[in-house]
Order: sequence, then C-alpha cells, then structure tokens
Amino acid sequence: MNTSKESDVVLPLLTRHLVETKLRDYCARKLPAHVRHQLRLSFAIEGDRVTLNEERDASGRPGTWITARIAQFRFNPDSGLWTLYRTNVRSPDAWLPYLAARPTAQFVSLLQAMDADRSGMFWG
Repeated sequence: MNTSKESDVVLPLLTRHLVETKLRDYCARKLPAHVRHQLRLSFAIEGDRVTLNEERDASGRPGTWITARIAQFRFNPDSGLWTLYRTNVRSPDAWLPYLAARPTAQFVSLLQAMDADRSGMFWG
C-alpha cells in the first residue's frame, strides 16, 4: 500500500532539469522584449506539478506584480506521462484537464498544444 501523498512525489532530477530548460526557453520566447517591463511569464515546480504563471505589473504600485495562473502540467511517475490542465473559471483554485491534448511523454508537445489552442483557454 502506498501511503505517500501527491505532494511527496518529486520529479526525477533529469526530468526536472529538462522541464526547467524548456520552460525558461518558452517563457523567454513567448513575450516580445518591449513588453517585459509590464508582463512576464514564470513557473513554479511543486512535487509532480509545474504551474505556468503570467505576471503583470500592478499599475500605480511600483515593484508589485499580480500573478495569474495560466496552465498546470502534471507528471505521472508510474506512466511517465505529462497531462495538461487549464484554469477553472468557476473555481479559481481548481484545475480542469485540457481535453484537446492527450497525456504524453513529450513535455514540449503540451507547450505546443497551448500555443495551438484557438479557444483562448491559455492565451485568451
């Protein structure tokens, strides 16, 4: 019987390094240089979950950034697959699976699925 909690699951070191590298490149590429003083992308890794965030400069409050969650990627260590989740507009603290992208071993394909999304769920 497995008694570990989801938060106890840690990404394998090589997987974490690959994800960090891919997301750093993605975040740097996604935004044009002329908006980076007002808008930036960041990510956080917690256990087997990676959350992509958009940060906006809070007008009128120098040095303050407002963070909005964009997407979450969850790694299943048993299958070695990543699943993409989108925010839930009805419950901001909850996530919904993004059904247009199937679970995959290729993390970068989920970044591509986000960019290909025409519904505006990620970059609306």
